[in-house]
Amino acid sequence: MKKILFMTVLALLCAGQMNAQEATSSTTASPDRGGDLYFNFNGDAFGFGLGFDMGKYWHLIFRGESYSAHGYESDAYAAGVGLNKRFVFGNFFLVQGRIYPYLGWMKSSYKDYYTGDKVKDTEFTYGAAADVNVGIRVYKQSDGTEWFVTGGYYIGAPEFETDGMFDNGCWGVGVTILM
Repeated sequence: MKKILFMTVLALLCAGQMNAQEATSSTTASPDRGGDLYFNFNGDAFGFGLGFDMGKYWHLIFRGESYSAHGYESDAYAAGVGLNKRFVFGNFFLVQGRIYPYLGWMKSSYKDYYTGDKVKDTEFTYGAAADVNVGIRVYKQSDGTEWFVTGGYYIGAPEFETDGMFDNGCWGVGVTILM
């Protein structure tokens, strides 16, 4: 279900990009500046993200995640720069998506199966990630800045391994600000 939902929204974003020149006045492409603050979660993990537009198509993302299950715990922090596209429909409905590689740092701890000792490990992490979000505008300032409450889905491919990447996904909620 998650995979179908994600692929459907991604296909809609691609179709919207191809038809951007034919867009009517009720659909507008994103402005050149915006930002996001979001929180994501699934059964075993929760995290946060902070992103900023760097021009019309580029987005800089910082994110952190904490995972805990079956005696294994990890905290990961990463940064990435990737492609970003968003559309606003009827001045109140937002659809956005991004895809990006990331680099980061992860610390983990777990109990060694053979010795029973607690093992702590720190390592460099990298991979690719993507997310899609939809949102509703909740406020518009007098200077034109728009605030949207958003919800969406995030997937990750640690070390660029795509097997099971939807298993690494999280639902998320957040705020997107367009300036």
